Amino acid sequence: MSPNRIVKSTWLAIALMAAVSCSKDELDALTGGAQNLTFTQLMAPTPYAMANTISVSENEKYIVISYQENTTVKHYYSTDGGQSVQALPIQFSFNDRNTLIDSNISNDGLLTIKGIVYDLDSPNGSITSALAVTQTGKIIDIQNDPLLGKNAFYVYENGAFVSTGVHAKLDKSNYAGVSGEKLGFFVPGTKTIAEFDVTAKVYTEKQLPSLDYTKIGGNGLNLSRVKTAYSQGYFAYAKEGGCLIISPSEQITYYNYPSEFQSYLNTEGGLKLFGDKAYVNIYSNTGALAVFKASGNAISKTEYVFPLKDIGGTVYTHGFIENGDRAEGGIIKYKNGAGEYLPLSYGNSSIDKSYLVGEYVYMRNKVYDVNKKTYATSPIGEVISLLYETDKTIAYTSQGTYISTDGKTWTLKATDQPKPNLTTKAKDGKYYGMTIRNFTYNLGGTGFGIPQFDQAVYTSANGIDWQLIPGSDKKGQNGDGPRFLSPDGTAVYSSNANPLGNMIIYYYISKDYGVTYESLIEGTQEEGFTMTQHVSRNGRYMTVNFEFDGSLIIKVCDKPYNGCKEIKMVPTFDSEGLYATDHDITYTVNDELLIPASHGIYRSSPL
Repeated sequence: MSPNRIVKSTWLAIALMAAVSCSKDELDALTGGAQNLTFTQLMAPTPYAMANTISVSENEKYIVISYQENTTVKHYYSTDGGQSVQALPIQFSFNDRNTLIDSNISNDGLLTIKGIVYDLDSPNGSITSALAVTQTGKIIDIQNDPLLGKNAFYVYENGAFVSTGVHAKLDKSNYAGVSGEKLGFFVPGTKTIAEFDVTAKVYTEKQLPSLDYTKIGGNGLNLSRVKTAYSQGYFAYAKEGGCLIISPSEQITYYNYPSEFQSYLNTEGGLKLFGDKAYVNIYSNTGALAVFKASGNAISKTEYVFPLKDIGGTVYTHGFIENGDRAEGGIIKYKNGAGEYLPLSYGNSSIDKSYLVGEYVYMRNKVYDVNKKTYATSPIGEVISLLYETDKTIAYTSQGTYISTDGKTWTLKATDQPKPNLTTKAKDGKYYGMTIRNFTYNLGGTGFGIPQFDQAVYTSANGIDWQLIPGSDKKGQNGDGPRFLSPDGTAVYSSNANPLGNMIIYYYISKDYGVTYESLIEGTQEEGFTMTQHVSRNGRYMTVNFEFDGSLIIKVCDKPYNGCKEIKMVPTFDSEGLYATDHDITYTVNDELLIPASHGIYRSSPL
């Protein structure tokens, strides 16, 4: 079967247009409501805003976000506290194309990017090169002073840098951050900390002989895993096994990560310091990332994820809010313990193959409440397949086998049983299930690959506990495998027997749920042959495909692969930009179609 997709079209009238090759009476007898389908948008796409870094000004007016999409880093900014967002019009060089912007932003929108100062109120051109910008917008650099020598502090005034007359013993490589009107410096090797007060033009430097790095885990020898930070007179240092905070009074507090987070990978994830609170993004010994907050005498795991910015207890971060209105998550602002998404977005969440159980849509690892229009993490993981019964639904998922009577409350029945991709229930009450693993077999030296699959067929008395049927375990079969198991045992799939030449299609037909197959070359099958995908409650077999012009083709058959009538129609929703194949479409317990599109999921009336 060739790929089928919806291509560009205009908004269409609500009335459906049907073109059929047989009389209305013949169609009605076989197809029921299939020729009069209507469609309702069940779920709309939601805005999302992924982030690798988040920078926020202290007055929370200016925000800059960087995120990596595939191999490209993109940057967005807001000048209204995240109510709106637009692309940052800064052109990076080829060597800097993967730059992530993580910078202090002044209260009037100035920030440094790769040592260059920009104004977010007019970001099309740079102002100058500099080390840092203070909260009030003073631009500071370290330069050579003809009188003082190297490492003198300069302030940018009236279009030029002016020497402050203050000389630093440390250089730019020791810079640990800017906070308010002060710059901080930290030299771990010599245990030296320093501050420069821009307003008072005072530089202070201290050595801390009592600083003992051995009180926290890790050797600290890998410089990429050693982090330093400065904020509000506090300094922080982090390495593989722990972190420490130095107070303005030079009191040192040591924090060791929990044993399961004593990983050699730390702290590549990052260190952030906001006053006396340090946040470390650290790996567990299983490779999982978590954000811990070190403050006072304790270090504890938080609900946050990196990146983050803490402004007086208001935390900006990225993530997913349970029972929120976004499937993909977004930029979150936590205030007084409550989180809400910032309105800004730069894209729509993708919509994939979905399953409807009751009034809940399961898509990837999320569940959407159709009535409340909110998303939550799926309690059952990702759905592999569903089996609808008259009194319950059985879900085979990434986490196990579950049963539900309402689509919301699930009971776990098994974790160690097969999770079939296809299931059916025979008239004698037995269940049959087939697992399918698809992969591509590369033809050595040709550059071509052919689709193949492994399969196994199981039987069960309850749809939960499965027994392998001897002889059904097949490896490396050409093709994608069956798409549907009929209650009478029929399973059909196709494959190209000549992938390097003229296409030769064979159909493989099973009458025993896929345990054995007979082959049939294309062109010799009887008229009306169709590989169906679904059996309705009234025993009709169906397949649904989209043509390139946006037409919806529905074939309704009285047998699993023949005796079919074809209906061609144009759906009532806008098909512009929509991409869908028969692989993406699912069927509900009420024989409705669930069609994912770039602009929503659509549910049809019953077939």
